[in-house]
Amino acid sequence: MRRVVICLMVAILTLAGAASSAPQAHAAGRLRVSNPAPRQELSERPGWVSLAFDGTVKRSLLKVLVVDARGANVVVGELIYQGSAVLVQLNNELPRGTYTVKYQVDRKRDGQPEGGAFQFAYGKGRWTTVVASWSGTAQQPPEMANPDPMATGPVVVPTTTPPVVEVSDPASPTRTASPSPSRSSASPTETPTESPTPVETPSEEPTPEPAEPEPATGPDPVPWIIGAAVLVAAGAGGWSILRRRRDG
Repeated sequence: MRRVVICLMVAILTLAGAASSAPQAHAAGRLRVSNPAPRQELSERPGWVSLAFDGTVKRSLLKVLVVDARGANVVVGELIYQGSAVLVQLNNELPRGTYTVKYQVDRKRDGQPEGGAFQFAYGKGRWTTVVASWSGTAQQPPEMANPDPMATGPVVVPTTTPPVVEVSDPASPTRTASPSPSRSSASPTETPTESPTPVETPSEEPTPEPAEPEPATGPDPVPWIIGAAVLVAAGAGGWSILRRRRDG
């Protein structure tokens, strides 16, 4: 591990010296030299990308991405910062292809962000158009504005909608609809209310006294008696007349 750190420090110092002696290696902003160089085709798998600038850069604004043709970041671990130079480690199983290096530093005159991009290839390169340099927040790419050092896209703002809370007005209570008389059974959401069956309380009334039996009434016997007397008298009269005729 100590040998690796020493090699990296030597590489940084060598890179910084190359930057001072070759100021035209990069024409984009403060970057002076890089390894790999722009559009360099490598026959061996690269393990690092190193960048050297024209002076000390702010660590707070420093960001370096190395993306493949699909836009995935192949940087692993944290970058190694040494004031005016920086190294980033690449994936150990880096496949052959074209890679784009995107970087951001602070602008010397006012501290605004600025940066650029270039490409290199492991194997045969297929070059595409990249933004070689940009300066200021107005030109800052969305992925560079993202504070995440590994992010390759803009900041994602959650768009969750808060739940709607219904508040009933206490001044106007909600009426509960009574079930229709035509329904044979209550719906699942309606609980039938059973009214208590009224209990009849017997009223205390005086018990009526039994009525005295009325005397039996039949037909009046007086007319019968008179009729019988008339018949008897008529019979006696007829008998006397018949007797007189027979005696005479």
